Amino acid sequence: EREGALTMSDMMRIMRDHGTEGGNDLNWRPKPPKTQLCLHANDEDPRAQTVNSLICELAHDRIVAWTTASAAACLSISKPVVFGVPLPELGPALTGTFDERAFWWRHDRMQRGLLADPAIDLAPLRNERDALEARFLQRMDAALAEPDVLRLEQVIADCWQEAMSLEARWARLLA
Repeated sequence: EREGALTMSDMMRIMRDHGTEGGNDLNWRPKPPKTQLCLHANDEDPRAQTVNSLICELAHDRIVAWTTASAAACLSISKPVVFGVPLPELGPALTGTFDERAFWWRHDRMQRGLLADPAIDLAPLRNERDALEARFLQRMDAALAEPDVLRLEQVIADCWQEAMSLEARWARLLA
């Protein structure tokens, strides 16, 4: 439906696709069968899940990767990455064992908890995510329009910090 006119927001939405079963239901919760891009671990197959979503924006004047750096794209925030610009500290290298110090593991625990609790309304969280990503896209457009590397580094650092702060607030819903 968007052929020839895809935006980064469209691509982020596509990475969150839950197939015909989930549709656009913001409160959709995972259950087999898994025929969607956004896969969620469950008791039947805890290893079958999306572990990261990465979208690359390639143009003659810019290259920006947008990554969730986490599982479950539908409850993750896409954050900008530009080669040569340092990322925030995300914790130790991942292993097959939970480590509180690792961003990916903290997010995995949070998203599994949110998805497992039917009392938590996910729609407001996803609306917050979409609004935050829209601001990130605008900030990156402005930062990339200027040849100021220090400003670009600051914009990227701010985006990651805001995303991590929002996800930490979501995690507190489980307390």
